[in-house]
Amino acid sequence: MAPECARNKPTNKASDMWSMGVILFQLYTGLCPFRGASDYLIFKLSLELNFLKFEDYHESILPEGAKALIK
Repeated sequence: MAPECARNKPTNKASDMWSMGVILFQLYTGLCPFRGASDYLIFKLSLELNFLKFEDYHESILPEGAKALIK
């Protein structure tokens, strides 16, 4: 969920782009970029922009082109 959605603020195209980036990250790595023990903690991490880092993944899992697309 995009941060503005979690804050109950109006959404726009940027919200959709955020969601697409999260989905692409998950498709490439098999993991959600935000890891928490509950939905609340996951929302909190997304609001803080505290996500798994690209640098933690080998080129064979997350190629440079995919990183650029996700960003």
